[in-house]
Amino acid sequence: MNLMQIEYFIEVAKIGSFSRAAITLGISQPMLSRHIRSLEVSLRYTLFHRNGRGVELTPAGTILLDKGMELLGSVKNIEMALEEIRGAPEGRVTIGLPTRISQAVTTHLVKDFQKHFPRATISIAEGSSNLLHEWLLVGKVEIALLFDPPYSSDLELEPIMSEELYLVGSKKANIKQAKRVSFSELNKFPIIMPRIPNATRTVIMAAAAKAGVSLNISIEVDTIHNILELIGSSMGFGIVPLSATLKEHKNTPYIFSKIHSPAVKSHLYLATSRHHKHTVLASQMRRMLSSINLNKLV
Repeated sequence: MNLMQIEYFIEVAKIGSFSRAAITLGISQPMLSRHIRSLEVSLRYTLFHRNGRGVELTPAGTILLDKGMELLGSVKNIEMALEEIRGAPEGRVTIGLPTRISQAVTTHLVKDFQKHFPRATISIAEGSSNLLHEWLLVGKVEIALLFDPPYSSDLELEPIMSEELYLVGSKKANIKQAKRVSFSELNKFPIIMPRIPNATRTVIMAAAAKAGVSLNISIEVDTIHNILELIGSSMGFGIVPLSATLKEHKNTPYIFSKIHSPAVKSHLYLATSRHHKHTVLASQMRRMLSSINLNKLV
């Protein structure tokens, strides 16, 4: 039994699925299964029951989950104690950034980090807000910026930015697009949206349900880059923030309609886990992130 096996076990236990846990950990499912099987052999206990929906803990697995999290917490405390006697923030901190804003934020963030923590290393993980949420819970990232995360008692959340969403179409499209459009009129437009799960889509669909509007979702594609490419090619319309369209470009191929009755906003939060001890470096990094004016960057 080793710490890596314990970490892998905890990931599977929290997510309840070998396939999803393998994606989160960045390893293959067969490799993950081998590690868990090796752990079961060394302990001489079965840790999971397999079912049609995934896996669930056996009584032995429940005990190991509790004790394993205590063990990893103790290891983190040792690391923190050793850092503190050095007298200055060192080590490595891992920050999770949503794909939508990573390009705009990364360079500024790294420059600020190197200025304030010249003896430390920053690691930046990029992904969807839903994936970053999972990584926070299992300790794969220490701090993350999340768009509209669902309520969770596991997370410490601080709102740091809001963006209004607009109906975005192509100047080449034949469908008439006014400067203002009510939410109830959005069903007239073929909408391109990210696949579920996606934080921004969740916000939009919640607003649609509240307004009693059935949106015409014609295409599903994950990345904002591809959504904008399809909009520019007159394949449909998107509901996105202005910052995502590089609106400062004078020759933008897009038309923007302000959505009203109701307006829809996307909210960005600074998030950390309540269940993982933070190093001195991570705590200071969180304070630095909180002070950055992201509205000027994205």
